Amino acid sequence: CALGAVRAENLLRNAGFATAGSGEAPDYWSWQNGPTERADWPHCWRLDEAHFVAATRSMRLADEGGKRVRLLSFYYRLPVGKNYSFSAYLRSDREGARITMYLGDVKPDPNFPGTGCVKAETFAVGTGWRRCTVTGSTALLERFHSCVAFQLEGNAAVWINAPQLEEGTQPTAFAVSPHDGTFGWPQAIPVHETHADSRAAFLDRSFYTTETEATLWIRLAQPGVARV
Repeated sequence: CALGAVRAENLLRNAGFATAGSGEAPDYWSWQNGPTERADWPHCWRLDEAHFVAATRSMRLADEGGKRVRLLSFYYRLPVGKNYSFSAYLRSDREGARITMYLGDVKPDPNFPGTGCVKAETFAVGTGWRRCTVTGSTALLERFHSCVAFQLEGNAAVWINAPQLEEGTQPTAFAVSPHDGTFGWPQAIPVHETHADSRAAFLDRSFYTTETEATLWIRLAQPGVARV
């Protein structure tokens, strides 16, 4: 795809997947329908050192059983009536793997009327890196309080590298957000469970790019006490 002449600001935090305070889930990124509850965890959803853009890591989504696997960004609040481009470098362990990219949430959030998915597009990817882009306008939304998401379609493993959300109709060269490192925690915060299966306790740190709000989400695989 063509690259814009001027680099726009990446609105996604931790887009290089460099930090993961929980040890497994990258900060500012999350899942849906709890992969920790699956028998193939953590094979189905994990950080990986493979990359197209130097000094970044990837998220690897994998499935061989026909179950849905998703990667979601943090939720943010952006102006309506503008064009946005959502891009990422993708590759798979096989030819013809399919993955859907959502500019906006997968479905409207009932807690925020007027929100929804701006545009979704399914891409076929192979064993070589390919930059895929979804571009759309928020003009039809009353408010753009949403996220971006990836959904693996069918059996495959797909690596997601250097996601970028920016204003405009063309993706520009990848860059991490200038806000990375702000409104964050001074150090990694471990989360522990009191039962034996501690692998399923993770802390997902979520921040808006335009606000000083912070939300901590703690998911336990079984009833227990989390210590932060």
